[in-house]
Parts: sequence; C-alpha cells; structure tokens
Amino acid sequence: MSRARLWLVPLVALALTASVGAQSGSSLRQIGQLRLAILGLSAVPDPASPVVPRNTPSGVRVVVPCSFCLLFVDRPRSSPPSVGVAQAPVRADHAEVTQGQIAELVARLASKDERERQMAAQDLARLGPAARPATDALIRALKDEDQHVCLWAVRALFGLGPEASSSVVPPILQMVHDRSGEAGAVGVPICANEPFSDLEALGAAAVAPSIAAMGGPASDAAYGFLVTLGPSLALSGVTELLDHDARRAEEAAQVLSAWHADAGPAVPALRRAYQAGRIAAVPFLSTIASIGPGAQAAGADVAELVAAHERTLREHAIETLGAIRSPAGVPALMDVLASEGQHNDILKAIQALGQIGPPARAAIPALRRRAEGRDPTYAAAAREALRRIGG
Repeated sequence: MSRARLWLVPLVALALTASVGAQSGSSLRQIGQLRLAILGLSAVPDPASPVVPRNTPSGVRVVVPCSFCLLFVDRPRSSPPSVGVAQAPVRADHAEVTQGQIAELVARLASKDERERQMAAQDLARLGPAARPATDALIRALKDEDQHVCLWAVRALFGLGPEASSSVVPPILQMVHDRSGEAGAVGVPICANEPFSDLEALGAAAVAPSIAAMGGPASDAAYGFLVTLGPSLALSGVTELLDHDARRAEEAAQVLSAWHADAGPAVPALRRAYQAGRIAAVPFLSTIASIGPGAQAAGADVAELVAAHERTLREHAIETLGAIRSPAGVPALMDVLASEGQHNDILKAIQALGQIGPPARAAIPALRRRAEGRDPTYAAAAREALRRIGG
C-alpha cells in the first residue's frame, strides 16, 4: 500500500467517528478488540478472532462499510438502520431471547449477503443453549460456501451443550470429512480444523457419537475427534471397537497408536483382535510399538513374527521387540544374532537387545562375539548394546 493510502485510513476512520458521534451524541465506542487487517485498499475483521458487538436496549448494531474498512458502531434506535443491522436485539441475559428473535436470526442465516450470514451465526453462537431452536438451520449452515459462516455454525452447535451432542456431532463430523477434501495450496479449510479446538464444550458427551461414526464415511473425522478427546474420556469406547469387525478394529488401533503409552490398558484387547484376525500384523505391530513398554504382554505374539518370510514384516517385528523392551523376545532375537541372515535383521536385533537392557543378559556372549568381529557396523552396535545391558 502506498504511503498516501496509509494516511487515508485513519482520516476516514476519524471522519466516520465524528459523523456517528454527531448523530448519537457519543464518540465511536470501541467494541471488544476489533482487529482490522489491511489488505490492499480494504480491511475486514480478523475471521480468526472476530468480535460481535452486543446490541443494547437503546441501540442496534450497524456495520458501516467504506472503501477501506468495516466499522461496527452503535446508533440509537431512532436512527434509520444502515447496512447489516442486527434487527433482533441479542441481550446478555439469554433467557430473555424470544422465539421470534431466534426465528429472525435463522432467517438472516439464509441471507444472500455473506456478511449478514456471518453476523447471524455469530449471534447464535453467543446464545449458547438458548439457540437450540436454530439447530436445524445451524446444521444446514455447515455447508455454507463461506468458511466463516461454517466456523461460527460449528461453535454455535457445540455451544448447545452436551444434551445436543447426539444430534450435532454426526453432521459436524461429516462436514470435517467433506471440507478436509477441499484442502488446497492454503491447507485444510479453517472450519474443518475448528471443531477440534472446541470439543471441550461437549467433553464426554462427544465420545458416543464419535465412536458410532467409526467404520463409516466420516471415520477419518471421528478418528481426529477421539484422539483429541483423549484416553481419559474415550479409551473404554475405543477398546470395545477392537471386538467389532475388522475395519472398526483397525481404525480403533490407529486411535490407540496416537495415544501412545496411555493406551496400555487396551493391550489385551489388541492381542485378541490380532489373534482373531481382525487386525493385520503390520497395524498390530505399529500399535504395540507405539504403546511401548506398557505392551510387553504382547511380546510372545511379536516374537513369532521375527521368523516371518516377508523382510519388511520381519524387521518391523524385531524393532517392535526393542520398542516394548520385551524379555519374551530375547530368544527370538538371539536366533537372529546367531544366523547369517539379512544384514539389517542382525543389526536391528543387536539394537533391540540393547533397548531391552539387563533382561537381555542371556545374549551377552553372542553380542561379545559380534563386538569382536570384522564387521565394523555390527561391532559398534554390539558394544553399545553390551553397555546398555551391563555386560
């Protein structure tokens, strides 16, 4: 922006302030923390932190558009409304909001003017549970072409409270799934990210509908919700999914992987699902490795895969025994150490024994032979393993 244009911005703002002050008898009131982002010759409220002015019994909100900015100002009700007037006053006491006012906000939510729709969605978000009569309209707004209308609709729906979770979480999950597919050069749309930061408004009430969505079209979004809700709220429900069909079981394993050590209590159910064929070997190993030492009970299952014919699976099993520090895996790792198999297999077995530490003392003689051998890679790894084991 040129220096001349930068000087015009405060001048226009001052002129508008004087004009409104002359009509209302007061200077322009600062409303919250209105942020103006100067973009070329225009400025709009920052969508990431918009401020919705609160109407008062004696005045209404007016949006004053100009070539440089949008200014929210207060005007007496006797003044003729300008562009974007909030026709229905939204009071601080939500209990006083009438059905007629809700209906008016719903009507504005369907306006052709995107700024009008944004303001209506913001007003509904501020009402909390009092906005429940607008639930259907807010769900429709999740498909609004304007990202910020969608964002405020999400906040409004979450604000309806835990009692509404069964009706609002499924459409929000579907929206996140649909909008995530719109990702382009600028990344995932903001309204597809926003629900994850607002989930605490529903808390435990969001678990059941998210669990129900697993295995369905919006399971990717449900995965994100469950990971965000965390094991303290969702571990029991996710663990139960391991006893369902293969698709739900593997999706549950992915959630457990994201919780790492906190998913330890689910290990017995993970083993059952693997042994029953509901979880394939690779996702089973990935989940067990992610949990770490808390998954040592699965050591025997993992050790059996050390002898797999497929190289990638075999290496993954060896690494997993190290990750969970499984004493049960020491014999299988010693077999690899004594073989003349794949170079990577032997190297990974030496490293895994070092990770297991003192419980792998039975492997000390074999490790010493490798430490004194001609292969410098094996020798260095074996010396480090011996140091960690204490031999």
